[in-house]
Amino acid sequence: VGRVVDEALASPAYGERWARHWLDVARYADTKGYDFTGGRLYPYAFTYRDWVVRSLNEDLPYDEFVRRQVAADRMDLPAAEQAALGFLTVGRRFLRKNDLIIADRIDVVFRGTMGLTMGCVRCHDHKDDPLTMADYYGLYGIFDSLEEPAELPVIGRPEESEAYQKFRAELIKRANAAHDYAASKIKDYQRPKDPLKFDRKAAKRKLNQSERGEYDRLLGKMAQLEAKSPAAPPRAMVVRDKAKPVEPVIFERGQPGSRGSRVPRAFPAFFRENPDAVFTEGSGRLELARELTRDGNPLTARVWANRVWMHLMGAPLVNSPGDFGVQTPEPLQRELLDHLAVFLVEQGWSTKALVRHVLSSEAWRRSSSPSSALAAADPENTYYAYSNRQRKDLEAWRDTILQ
Repeated sequence: VGRVVDEALASPAYGERWARHWLDVARYADTKGYDFTGGRLYPYAFTYRDWVVRSLNEDLPYDEFVRRQVAADRMDLPAAEQAALGFLTVGRRFLRKNDLIIADRIDVVFRGTMGLTMGCVRCHDHKDDPLTMADYYGLYGIFDSLEEPAELPVIGRPEESEAYQKFRAELIKRANAAHDYAASKIKDYQRPKDPLKFDRKAAKRKLNQSERGEYDRLLGKMAQLEAKSPAAPPRAMVVRDKAKPVEPVIFERGQPGSRGSRVPRAFPAFFRENPDAVFTEGSGRLELARELTRDGNPLTARVWANRVWMHLMGAPLVNSPGDFGVQTPEPLQRELLDHLAVFLVEQGWSTKALVRHVLSSEAWRRSSSPSSALAAADPENTYYAYSNRQRKDLEAWRDTILQ
């Protein structure tokens, strides 16, 4: 069994398979959802997907895996690692309503890594969990202090080929169409020397509301070409800290127009090691990444251990993997969850080590055909007395059919 497990963990298919599980948590998509201007596609979403696959295959420690997805640009890392920031940027765009985009980013970070439903405290203090509106808007200030650059950084050199030359020529043609339109509407419009390097946001600010739709449509044609052409050089979907961080205030009843008292950018108070600690390094995003993965954080390792167990065993120990709140039924195998979380940390946060640990256990190796006595004693297999039969998911079902 050990040899088979090691072969599976060494296979490139391991990263592809487990990336699918994480990308579900990260609400991965290559489209923007309800946003019909500026193109509906994310041309470079695939760079985040490929980063997740590579990181899992290389067994990047899970704590580092999380930190890079929150603050890779604030860490001393190779440029290619900035693709990790797709975790924040591949979400829905909600017709570009900034407060909803920020709410989505807070949700994916905290529900994904700590199993906390922070969305509940956007409008009122949590009814059950130790979370407050001050906690929420302290986090809101972090994400409100970010911006997406007009030109995303290239993280791979394009192959100098005929296909690339054709791609570049067509992209310049579409860019010039956007420049022509902007010049026809803006008196002092300055065409850039390189037609592909221009500040889209600056031009858009000079257009009136009725003119922006056409300008967005022309920019969208550029995005569509970049999304569909295999010759396009890969770029990272990054965020950057604003020059001046936002000092957040509470929005009464969650309404941006009803501004209440000021709050500091900080980690939720209940989970702070130091009750008075606030974030002071830029937006606070790097400090947030560190808090999510510090050894004293009681949830991050447990949430990931629960997800790993769920995918291997067919059922989670905590029934709601994205909600570890006090209203969630406590797992019957609480000690087992604690053991798995401690094992993960002691093994340097190695996901492969945790997978190997579970797959070598007696629990995983049990038959899925229980004796009549076991089936009668534990019909729902609450205690894992026998193996759960698992339905194939869509990808495995499709591969089986093709094979």
